[in-house]
Amino acid sequence: MKGSLPSLSPFPQSLLNYCKGGVAFFRPGAAGDHKLDEVSIKAIGCFRELCALCWMLHIRDKLSYSCRQYQKARENVEGKKDLEVEFDSCMVEHCLSAVEWAYRMLPFSRFSDIEELIQDLILSLIGELPPIRKVAEIFVKAFPNPEDIRVPLREKYHSLQQRLRHCVVKGPQTEEMMSVIMHSIHKVRVKALKRVQRNIGSFEMNIWEPVEEEKPAEVPGFDRFSLGTSLSRSTLTELGNSLVHSDADTADTFSEALSVEEKSRIRVYQ
Repeated sequence: MKGSLPSLSPFPQSLLNYCKGGVAFFRPGAAGDHKLDEVSIKAIGCFRELCALCWMLHIRDKLSYSCRQYQKARENVEGKKDLEVEFDSCMVEHCLSAVEWAYRMLPFSRFSDIEELIQDLILSLIGELPPIRKVAEIFVKAFPNPEDIRVPLREKYHSLQQRLRHCVVKGPQTEEMMSVIMHSIHKVRVKALKRVQRNIGSFEMNIWEPVEEEKPAEVPGFDRFSLGTSLSRSTLTELGNSLVHSDADTADTFSEALSVEEKSRIRVYQ
């Protein structure tokens, strides 16, 4: 409301039912004091972090599933020798879904120690998508600060950025340069974040980011999942080896690799 943004959709009725028990836990005191006591504040804080943790695990599962679906669609397209369409609609749909879930994983990537993996995945998947506005939105929002991109991926980032900037986004009646769209999206994003900071408070781009000296060593198991340059515009033949070994074992391998670090951190977190 303070930021003059559109109102969010209402909570589902199943969740609102929990408010009907007559519980006065978060109600104002007898004197009308709206300040919460220390116990209430801790309870709210724990609940928020529990929700965030559940959301992170949900994103991980959705990302793994989306990648497998994209791999299936890619293999189906490669199996059709006579296909002359540059971008298969089914393949684009699953690729877009995968990159959207990868983008949602970014705030948790430092906590899970998979920042380079997720950045690499986003860059690789974006490189497989046609020049549409949604691609520009994800690219700008995922990489607002080029200096935050991991060093091994900076050349890949700049190469993709240059290619995207020279693309033309075709609309129903108009055509627009991708560079113009990206600049416009960036301006809107900067204004929105300034409004958030002014009306609500400071914000963090990374959740549960560990202190520099406490950051754990890299998990060797993640190396084999790095896409590197396997997702190029010309081929995805190495995708099965780098991201998903087969349709049957992808969920296990991808989830297990992500779970190793999460489980150890959750123990500390608890």
